[in-house]
Amino acid sequence: MINYRGLAIPFVSFGNVTSDDLFCDKEQEIFDFYEAAGKAGRYKCALDIGANIGVHTMLMARQGWEVESYEPDPEHCRVAQQCFDNHPKEFWPLFLRQVAVSDHDGKETFVRVKGNTTGSHIKGDKQPYGELEEFEVFVVNCRPLFDW
Repeated sequence: MINYRGLAIPFVSFGNVTSDDLFCDKEQEIFDFYEAAGKAGRYKCALDIGANIGVHTMLMARQGWEVESYEPDPEHCRVAQQCFDNHPKEFWPLFLRQVAVSDHDGKETFVRVKGNTTGSHIKGDKQPYGELEEFEVFVVNCRPLFDW
């Protein structure tokens, strides 16, 4: 378990990558931005598309923002929901959906990159590598999300 900025984040293996890797220097800059923007009252809502296990979702929600999170991988969604359930509800004006986001509604083939599930994607969007697993996921159109 990682205690990060007051949040309990479980140790998770994403293949050759772990949840510890979610806290690299580049991510720290983004997390600092959330805090600064929250203190400045700049935003009221946010989308977390490809939410993984929900770290960004929780840090944005902690700023009082209403957060809608989208993650197609059922394993990542399961861990994200556990993370959300382990924290005070007053922080969570958020919404988690187990779907991919694209330019249309429907179904697509999702490619899970077993050596690094943080690199998983809708089939055809990336050049995959290593051992792969494919399964069908629901897809929602991004345009209405942006209107929100």
